[in-house]
Amino acid sequence: NDFNIPDYCYTDAKCFERCKNKFNSCCGNVEDVIINAWIGPKNTVTPLHYDTFHNLFCQVAGYKYVKLLSHKFSSQVYPYDPSTMLSNTSQVDAEFPNLEKHSEFCSLPFLECILSPGDLLYIPPKYWHYLRSLSVSTSISMWF
Repeated sequence: NDFNIPDYCYTDAKCFERCKNKFNSCCGNVEDVIINAWIGPKNTVTPLHYDTFHNLFCQVAGYKYVKLLSHKFSSQVYPYDPSTMLSNTSQVDAEFPNLEKHSEFCSLPFLECILSPGDLLYIPPKYWHYLRSLSVSTSISMWF
């Protein structure tokens, strides 16, 4: 009850097309949004990975460094074997890659930003993302 889920979480691309671009008639349900709270100290790292949901990532307190990469480059981030539970995670340290071992990684077109309190970042499904807290930090992910 301490925050409101943004309307963006209730949009559905298929419904959007069907409704001739009128989002107001394409609402989902609050039960369709998965909410995660992330609280941690400075230098908490989330390794380079992707999620299968749309993600609205809200920075509530503190600051986070973020690297993003399109799913088009999945083969070049050296993901773990598809048969493992880490198949959505890169074997590469996104900030300090071993370029002898992961040579293709250095030329990838990452987008980088620093999130401040109140910032909201949209991360599309299967987009690779890496996060590191620059301070004590609280964030909320809303997957839909």
